[in-house]
Amino acid sequence: MNCPGQGLDKRFLHWLVCPLQRLLSWKSDKPPRLICGPYPLQIVQDDYYFELLPYIGIFFPPYIIVQKKCKNMKWFMFRFGWRYDVNWKGYIFPTAAIKFDLIDPMTRGY
Repeated sequence: MNCPGQGLDKRFLHWLVCPLQRLLSWKSDKPPRLICGPYPLQIVQDDYYFELLPYIGIFFPPYIIVQKKCKNMKWFMFRFGWRYDVNWKGYIFPTAAIKFDLIDPMTRGY
């Protein structure tokens, strides 16, 4: 598929997404700047709000992430925007992901 920063994951609509990602993604050593949110996450296991509230972060270049601890003690995550890939060292767009049953959250938010 030849998408920027592609690992073993499969891309939905890869015939459309991969050319767009090659066009709209760029390399950068600078990670995204946090605009608002509790990142990096410093989760306190005994915190009452830990179970109730989602962790929402907004970054620049435009990127939003929502993470929530579920009742099964696993994590739900939704993200959209210019995702910073630390292995590829750059910003990848368009990206969107919904993941369930994650063992750990993305503590940096990207």
